[in-house]
Amino acid sequence: MRHASGTSNGVDESFAWRVHAALVQVIDGLCEDAPVIVALDDAPWCDPESATLLQMIMRRPVPVPVLWIATEADDEPLPPTNALWREIERCAVPVELPPLSPDAVCGMLAEFSGEAEGWETLASAVHAVSHGVPGVVCAAIDELRATTGDDWQLLRTARPAVPRLHPRLRARVDALPELAREMLLVLSLVMERDELLSFDAWHAQPVLSLDALSHTHGISRLRVARTGSQLVEARLAVEHGGGFRCASPSVAAHLRATGSSVAADEFRRILGRTAYPAGVIPQP
Repeated sequence: MRHASGTSNGVDESFAWRVHAALVQVIDGLCEDAPVIVALDDAPWCDPESATLLQMIMRRPVPVPVLWIATEADDEPLPPTNALWREIERCAVPVELPPLSPDAVCGMLAEFSGEAEGWETLASAVHAVSHGVPGVVCAAIDELRATTGDDWQLLRTARPAVPRLHPRLRARVDALPELAREMLLVLSLVMERDELLSFDAWHAQPVLSLDALSHTHGISRLRVARTGSQLVEARLAVEHGGGFRCASPSVAAHLRATGSSVAADEFRRILGRTAYPAGVIPQP
């Protein structure tokens, strides 16, 4: 959606405005027959020029029935240079897709492959590592397909290991500084349960307080807050009620699987000696 601007290379400066006017006319014309839904995938990653154009288009046909839907990926932080998207975001109503059931994941695999039967085992494995989170389900399927191409039959018969995280998110977790990674590991250990939690149940879990994190890592509350804020900005943690929680069960599982077992055992021991579970702040 990027447009050219400026005259130094001979491009007419009015090009963007002609595109703007044409798009508004198209939307107005479509709305004469029925309401219109405009869906934009990964819209926050539009370049600044496109974000400006999009903002103007959204404001022009206000009286007409248009529903704008913009998807935002959870595995990548918003570029800090695209401040205009924040203005669009402030006027939006966030909608979080509910988790998919194992049967729904099975249906997705059947639809993508064109093969109606035989996906129960793979669907169960994908659901187990994704907790049914739609974006994580799609990322896991995409990564599996990258290893087999269009040979869906191979996916069904080979029973491949299902990746827990999208490669971009996994790379960012693995590249965390030592303190941030250790804090994220602690947040994942607090979420340990004997049973596999649903995505909704995960969001209802408590957060770990600054005092408990400060004691566990032997650092100041201020440093805990700063490090936690970095994890929140990277969408690896959630801040709520004066504490932090690991943002995703998939991230927590990855940390527990790839982190040092010795360090994890020591963190469990320290957490047991603190005011925990008094240091765990229940969610309202």
